[in-house]
Amino acid sequence: MRRIGRAQVSIEFLFIVGIAIAVLSLVLIIIFPYFQESMLELNLERAKNLVDKIEKEVNFVCALGENSSLEMYFIMPSNVLKNFTFLNNKYVYITVNYKGVPQKFGRVVECNVSGTLPLDQGEYRGFFVSKGGEVIFKLVNPVSFIEIEANKTTNLSNGETISYNITLLNLTGDQITSEKEIEVTFYGCGGSCVGDSFTTTISGTYLGTYIYDCSLGNYTLLTVEEKSQRVFSSLLLLANC
Repeated sequence: MRRIGRAQVSIEFLFIVGIAIAVLSLVLIIIFPYFQESMLELNLERAKNLVDKIEKEVNFVCALGENSSLEMYFIMPSNVLKNFTFLNNKYVYITVNYKGVPQKFGRVVECNVSGTLPLDQGEYRGFFVSKGGEVIFKLVNPVSFIEIEANKTTNLSNGETISYNITLLNLTGDQITSEKEIEVTFYGCGGSCVGDSFTTTISGTYLGTYIYDCSLGNYTLLTVEEKSQRVFSSLLLLANC
């Protein structure tokens, strides 16, 4: 009788545990979509906050004048789309993927700006530096700044050839001479079109040419990603198409 009683208790215990697991699984199934949605909303808020913060810091350094600098700690959101995320000209844009749809957050700043940003989510540190009438943003990172220069960036026409130069710099502004792999991509149509795209290995500097393609629209982003550190910069090319 005692053995039968113990067996019955064990069966009842397993039944209760099974019911509890089933209820918990049902609760998790119901709650998970809400949790996932809240995380997506949080990511949008991070993107917006970052754009607002960059705008404020750029304008502050711009007002301080030549050779001024300002340190910034920031959180990079997840799912960043580099096809329309850039600090260039007088524009600051952060674009993230929200349920398969690009969500763009943009601001116009007081000074010309250029800068290098990380692709991956996380906490980062960098410096805004005012130099030559421009505010530059450098990451505290082995590859601190990807400098992109072109012989012409405005009033481009279809079929016009431009020359551009890409240089990898460390935090002190010295050229990085060790071999690095970079990906060069030309994005148009507000980031939805891709023109030329290629990967190459450079030792400090890369020289290239590009024939402007008006099928990409009136503006194109020349975007350069350093693959090992997953950081990128962009140069805005404006055309009359």
